[in-house]
Amino acid sequence: MPRYLTMIRIDENDVPEGGPSPELQERMGKLFEEITKAGALVETAGLAPTSQGARVRWENGSLSVTDGPFTEAVAVSMADGPGPALALVDALAVEPALRSYHLLPSARGDLLARLGRFAEARVEFERAAGLTRNVRERELLLGRAGRAGRAGRCGG
Repeated sequence: MPRYLTMIRIDENDVPEGGPSPELQERMGKLFEEITKAGALVETAGLAPTSQGARVRWENGSLSVTDGPFTEAVAVSMADGPGPALALVDALAVEPALRSYHLLPSARGDLLARLGRFAEARVEFERAAGLTRNVRERELLLGRAGRAGRAGRCGG
């Protein structure tokens, strides 16, 4: 099944008060509902500001990548497992700019769940849901919190 990325670029220096307009939110909600019913929705997370993400450039015949906050943790998780990656994510948690960034507790929740620490994962997913302004993403995170809670009660 093909996968698509839809992006709406918002100038970081001119973010609308309160986020996207109600009309845009309604149109996006209808689209999310349609593709969720079709089983094609993978994620509704927004992109981080460029100051927090990875930037890939092709210039003068060479490729360069400037890392974002979670790039190394993802690589470590794939190579060495969730434990060492959790240590890296926890080290990022002391960064003041990331304390209210909803993807930090979401990433912690993912790693904790992979470690079988479901009660802690549930708390992190709930914290992430409380930090996001995206209604659909909040629902997704609360669903993940519920699944982690159930997995913890069932012993994994």
